[in-house]
Amino acid sequence: MQEIVRSLYESINKLRAVIDKRKEVSEQRANAEYRYRTELGREMARAKAEGMANTALYDYCRGLENVAKLRESRDILVAQEEYLTELIFFYRASIRVYEGEAAAERKGL
Repeated sequence: MQEIVRSLYESINKLRAVIDKRKEVSEQRANAEYRYRTELGREMARAKAEGMANTALYDYCRGLENVAKLRESRDILVAQEEYLTELIFFYRASIRVYEGEAAAERKGL
């Protein structure tokens, strides 16, 4: 029983850590999204002022190195956020398993 309780507390502590990390990554992702969109908008306005056609404007500006780097940073943070979300689901499931094992052991099963 002590091993089950120890594993349960360990999973709870890991879940807390992952939730805190996800919050941090979510804030970073939001900031990265802001930087990407504002830079894309700036570049689109600059290219439009230089006379670029509307049909090519968006694709051209997304391909600029400074904009592409910002998008890459944003996409990496999105992937990290999705990974941490899956970890949250994993730890929640393991907590439920440990709770079930503890309940079964208390009943003598």
